[in-house]
Amino acid sequence: MTSPYQRTRRLIAKQDALSYEGTDEAVRIGEELNEIESKISNVRAEISKIDSIIRMRVSDLKLEKAKLQTDLSSLQHDKMAKRTSVEMILSNFYTTSEVSKVLGMPSGPIVRYAIKGKLPALRVGERWYFPKRKVDILAAEREELL
Repeated sequence: MTSPYQRTRRLIAKQDALSYEGTDEAVRIGEELNEIESKISNVRAEISKIDSIIRMRVSDLKLEKAKLQTDLSSLQHDKMAKRTSVEMILSNFYTTSEVSKVLGMPSGPIVRYAIKGKLPALRVGERWYFPKRKVDILAAEREELL
């Protein structure tokens, strides 16, 4: 398959050769060349339109990227603030294994006491959290009894 450029070059060469003779073939080739040039011009105009659309879209995407980066930064900051808040709250609680060590008893009965309401606790998902002050008081009372 020949490219439009190669075809145009061949037609120009043929037109030059025939133009000396003044034939109808030279006129036909001239018209065909004009038609090709018109098509090339139309393609260039379409390419220019597509290029403008692409540039606008790239600009829109850059703005969207900047907005998303700002949102991400804000979310990361919020996450850190919430993590810090949760850590501060949890610093006032023992986990089940920590209560087990403080009270010197297995974790099974500790969880059962929490379920029955005999030991104050907070359940989050599958984990149990026990207020440190209450557990420390129980540990002190337990030591006094022993």
